[in-house]
Amino acid sequence: MKFSLLIGITIFISLNTYASLSDKTDTLHIDLDKDSIKDIVIFDRKYATLICKLSTQKFKTITSEDFEFERVSSGINATKRGFEFVNNNMRAGYRSEFAYDKTTKKIQLISMKRYELGPANNDGSGESSIDMLINTYQGSWNYYDDQKDKLIKMPLIRQKMVLPITYLSAYNDAVFFKFQDLCVKIFGQHKAELLRKNKTQTFKKTFINPVGKNTLEVEVFNPCRLNDPPFDAELCTIAARLINDKGDVKFFYDYPDAKMSLIYLDPKEITMQKVNESGTVLIPFYYCGNSEDYERKVSYIIFYKNLPYLCHLGYDCQYSGDCKLQPEQVSGVNILPLVLQKYFLQYANAKHRQKESFHQD
Repeated sequence: MKFSLLIGITIFISLNTYASLSDKTDTLHIDLDKDSIKDIVIFDRKYATLICKLSTQKFKTITSEDFEFERVSSGINATKRGFEFVNNNMRAGYRSEFAYDKTTKKIQLISMKRYELGPANNDGSGESSIDMLINTYQGSWNYYDDQKDKLIKMPLIRQKMVLPITYLSAYNDAVFFKFQDLCVKIFGQHKAELLRKNKTQTFKKTFINPVGKNTLEVEVFNPCRLNDPPFDAELCTIAARLINDKGDVKFFYDYPDAKMSLIYLDPKEITMQKVNESGTVLIPFYYCGNSEDYERKVSYIIFYKNLPYLCHLGYDCQYSGDCKLQPEQVSGVNILPLVLQKYFLQYANAKHRQKESFHQD
């Protein structure tokens, strides 16, 4: 009985303490309008408003619109430039800073800051701010990489952001939520770009030889990384571009079986050969993922006389490791110019005699 009574008294005191904190009015006495007389700033918890009384305006009441706030963990603080309203929740929060504008003689919202802890894996955690006097945004965020199973810190984001000029009399939480929505959008854009870069393999090389100067650029999206799953994706592409004094040639291949295997590119195998007095670029790429032990595939993007070609070759590889081209698994070779066709088949068969040349073991 005594124990129950003690618990009841404790709960009663706690509830009353919470209620008193929830309805407590915060007051600051600071000189906002720089006349050496302290002004009054009030956070009225009961009516959920901010109130300011300036000495230069005979302490006339200036009241914000009402807003939602966390009862216990919200409040007002003095800052170097004025004062701030702080609203902290369990896993997120924000600050709105105000200062006196001597031109309009009004209390103006000059900056906002927010933080976010995100979900359990902390994806989207970090903090951001906007200086509304110079229209600059700064964000320091983290994203969770599902493939690497770890939290990645993003580079600091700095960019221009313009929000409407807001004075205290028109301030409410919708002003913050607009800033928050822009933050979320910026985070999403930068996260997507980083994920794309992390999933993109690039290669660039300039060949200078008797046939002239040729600059080659190759990009593989969602490439296979040997010994590092996954070996499948919704999308896998390879793009190549050749630039020389005769033009700018591009080629793009959207691999149709990305859900079964991915493209593997070894930049060291990209080469330029002289075929019929013309510089010929050979770009071999392979596939890792689901495949039969005896089947091996390789594809080539070929630039010959500033025209692009795509050829697919299938080989049968024995247990001994010896491989042989299977004519029924060849495509694209028949459209090559005859002199190139002959050279290419000789080159490919010499290169792919052994199973290990396909990077699939």
